[in-house]
Amino acid sequence: MGISDAQLMSNLLQTLQLMNYQQQNIIADPFLSGPNYNAFPFGGNLSTYAQPSIGGPLDWWMPAPTTQPTPAYYNAAPVNLSAIPPDFFANLFQAFNSPPASQNVTPSTTSATSAPTANKSAAVKSEMFSSVFQPTDAAPTARTAPVAQAAAVSAPVTLSATRSAATNTAVAASDSLTNPGDAPSQMGVHVHVKDLYGANNLINSKDLDMMQAAGVKSARFDVLWSDVEKKPGVFDFSRYDAVVDEMTKRGIKPIIILGFGNQHYPQEQKASMDGFERYSVATAEHFKDKGVIWELTNEPNSGQFWKPGPSADEYMSMVKSLAPKLRAADPSGQIIAGSTAGTDTDFLVKLFQQGLLDQVDAISVHPYQAFPNRAPENVKAELDKLRNAVDQYAPGRNFPIVLGEWGYSTAQGEIDPQTQADYLVRQSMLAQLNKSPLNIWYDWKGDIEGRNGQAEKEQQFGIVSADAQNTKPAYSAMQQMTRQLEGLHVDQRLKTGSPNDYLLLFTDGGNRSTVVAWTSDPAHTISVGGATVTLSGTPQYIPFESLRT
Repeated sequence: MGISDAQLMSNLLQTLQLMNYQQQNIIADPFLSGPNYNAFPFGGNLSTYAQPSIGGPLDWWMPAPTTQPTPAYYNAAPVNLSAIPPDFFANLFQAFNSPPASQNVTPSTTSATSAPTANKSAAVKSEMFSSVFQPTDAAPTARTAPVAQAAAVSAPVTLSATRSAATNTAVAASDSLTNPGDAPSQMGVHVHVKDLYGANNLINSKDLDMMQAAGVKSARFDVLWSDVEKKPGVFDFSRYDAVVDEMTKRGIKPIIILGFGNQHYPQEQKASMDGFERYSVATAEHFKDKGVIWELTNEPNSGQFWKPGPSADEYMSMVKSLAPKLRAADPSGQIIAGSTAGTDTDFLVKLFQQGLLDQVDAISVHPYQAFPNRAPENVKAELDKLRNAVDQYAPGRNFPIVLGEWGYSTAQGEIDPQTQADYLVRQSMLAQLNKSPLNIWYDWKGDIEGRNGQAEKEQQFGIVSADAQNTKPAYSAMQQMTRQLEGLHVDQRLKTGSPNDYLLLFTDGGNRSTVVAWTSDPAHTISVGGATVTLSGTPQYIPFESLRT
């Protein structure tokens, strides 16, 4: 054989984790079925490659972009088809054409580093293959630490840790702007939009298919004032109509940033406020009844976005005038505000003192830990400070705090792609701990012009390539997370011997429970439920049968 069964299954499972079984149909992205791309890199469909006699390498990612070199981390090891036993494809086609027998299969806790032996039978391969279609499972990432089989634990849950005692942290289920949702419901991405079907589009329907397949529930983007009012008083939203319509069809909630900047109006916000309000109300009227979240400008505490310089008074004057008009124009919409660069509690308190929390549905901050790069857990102190301030001005309301924009770049000299994948999941878990209804990863791809240069930090926050032909490990990590935690709410942070060890218990309120485990310390071993768990910086998912809280 040219490749071991273990390596073969590892490659195939990583490919097939891009698939999602929904409503008795397979939605596979980026390879299978879609309006704007072929089923496989070389055209045709799976049957084209289903003959073991073909042999030769099959690069199972889409082809590299033709306009620039593709970073090595986008590509995976090739699979030699001559190594695939004929009966494996019979099982594969059966899995494609039949729905899973059960939607409640308990996922395996075996990690990718604990590879199966090379001589597994075809039946075992078929079982491994079919498991990727279960909504409770996905192929583990290659760096997941080994985990011993975890035993069921009776409530109350306690851990026997090998390190010094730590205080248990209990958290409630994540809130929504309107209704509580499961853990994946908070997952969103920032995208740059020009025209879904235009020649210079930055995203297209393929991007939206990939977002849906990854479990993205919301997408944040600008409807640029300069785009929609090219002639004073005349509004044209045609380049954004398809974007909003196609997002909502896929269950992706639009978060539309209403931002300043139009060539027909003064550069300073105060002088252009009347025109800005007309554009904002026109936008809300145009996209009404689509459940849009309206964001009142981007980073007003920065001189880059508020001219001639940040002014809490000017910002609050805008909010008090505009928010009621937006609600009248789009009763189905919700409003978030603040949207500060960093977690600028001092600036936000000035807004709270003028009644911001009575005007909007949530506040937003951009708590980047990437300037300079630090682990996402470092955000805790600043979010705690903000929560205390919010509770002071809105006591007893559990007022929502949106983590509206943050992420990490894989540009040269920044973090590596696998660390970006780890941090994406850890950011989302920290959002759960902070009861944030939305957590927006920056960025989907490239920078505001859609470029993907490897040397520029701004251009490598994305998790897919500029042409959406290739993905970074963070894409698969996002998809694995949303699938593993579908239907689950965070219940509590389990007690461990270190404040830097994180074991978050997610449950559906019944018999299905999963622990998401990682550490910000160097890898080490702890005991949980009588099992040995090796924690590392890569989050892992440990299912517990009949776990009660």
